[in-house]
This record gives sequence, structure tokens and C-alpha cells, in this order.
Amino acid sequence: MRRRGLGLALLLAGLLPPGLATAGAEELQWNAGLGLATLIYPSWRGADDSNTLTLPAPVFSAWTEQAQLGQGGFNARFGLRERWQLRLSASGSLPVDSDDAPLREGMDDLDPTLEAGPALGWHSPERGRWHLRAETLLRGILSLSFDDPRWLGWTLQPRLALHYEGFGAQAVEGVQARLAVGPIWAQNKQHRYFYAVAADEARPDRPAYDPGGGYSGTRANLSGTWSRGRLRVSAYVGYDDLRNTAFADSPLRPREDYWLSGLFLSWRFLGPPRPLDLDD
Repeated sequence: MRRRGLGLALLLAGLLPPGLATAGAEELQWNAGLGLATLIYPSWRGADDSNTLTLPAPVFSAWTEQAQLGQGGFNARFGLRERWQLRLSASGSLPVDSDDAPLREGMDDLDPTLEAGPALGWHSPERGRWHLRAETLLRGILSLSFDDPRWLGWTLQPRLALHYEGFGAQAVEGVQARLAVGPIWAQNKQHRYFYAVAADEARPDRPAYDPGGGYSGTRANLSGTWSRGRLRVSAYVGYDDLRNTAFADSPLRPREDYWLSGLFLSWRFLGPPRPLDLDD
């Protein structure tokens, strides 16, 4: 549990981006508070078991007219045209103790990973409270180990998302929702980290296996946020289809698809309420 908490803290940790750090004091706004997160997720993509993790977490947001730092990472226009946006995005995975995962018995533990990189997006004109957004994410992947951090290559994810935005007064209360879907490609370093079986790790029910890079599945997710003043509730449901992937024959990928979900509650008691129209 201590390792999982450390892994999640590392995934959430970050530095104030230059675009916000150099903003004038009259432009920069921020708030902070406490949150409670509950996650239900597989030990790794395609694993045959699931985990539930609940823990408190600090929340912090800062924003100007041009840039935002919050739950969804750092967002900024960077001088692009009105309907285009370039932002930084991040994701990751939690650690796995192989002693608790029968499929990985006798293998090395999996360290937490951090994925981070630019995301280029375009959004359509609004039709009422709805609009479409097309976005391509390019992320570098690093395993977070103090003893032996490892570079795991790049992952590419183009996706199409349908957004709904129902705001109340001053965009600090209301409902926001998103349905997104898109394929993923990754280099062989990442696939080997999660799905390779070395010759000295093989056994009758776990043959040696060395995956290549390429198609890494298709991901769909539905997320929503309800906000009222300083209180915010966010929920997430995701689905991954791992059929026909570059690691489809790995003995460490027993499931062809899986679901994951999360719930996050936050109360921001320092600073003004954060506008709901900032990207999460």
C-alpha cells in the first residue's frame, strides 16, 4: 500500500509551468483544497485481476486567460489559432507486486510509470452545449524507480471526443461530460516491460514471449464532472479493447478487454472557485 501511495503521489506531482509562473500577479488565480479518490483498475492492461484503491489527495489549480494548470495537466494556446490548442498531457500506471499477481510469480515487480507529452487538438464550433474535439497525444514513458529508472519509449494516441458543457452562473457550477474513443500505438520497449517473458522466467503455463511494437489497443472512456461552488465531483468509466494488439499472444495478457472506473471528490477551500470550463 505504501508503494502504491508513493506511485500515485509521483504521478500527481508536478512543477508550475513557465506560462503560469511568469504571468502577472493581476492575471494569475489559484485555488487549493483536499480530495478523495477511489480507483478500480486491473493490475496492468489485460491482467486477470482488479484492485480498488481509495486515498486522500491534495488538489491545486492555477490559471490565467492563456494557460491553466489543474487536474488535467497543463493547458495553453501557445499562440495557435482560435480552434486549435496545444497542451501537455500526462497519465501513468501504478506499481505491481509480483508476489500478489499469480501470472507474474517469480518475475520482477512492475514499477509505477509516468506518461507525459504534448497533445494537439482541434475543436468544432459549438452546437448548443455540444462540440467535438479531435486530439492527438504523443507521450514519452518512464518507469519511476529510484534504483533503476527505465525509458520505455513513446506512445501515440489519436482520439475523437464529444463534449457537453452545461454551465451555470459564471461557469463555476454545472455539469461537464465527455465521451472519447481512439486507438493507441506504442514502441516495443513498453510492450516488453509489461508483457515479455524471458527464457529464465518461462514455465509450462507461461512460455517465453517477446512482443514487438505497434498497435496497443483501442480505448473508450466516459467522464463527467458536477460542480457547485467549492465542491466538485468527477466520475470516470473506461473500456480497453486489447484484441489484435502487438502483444495479443502474451501469456501475461489473459483478458482481451477490461473495464476501469474512478470517482474523485474535491473541496477547494483556498482561493476562488475554479471555472468549470477549464479542461479536466
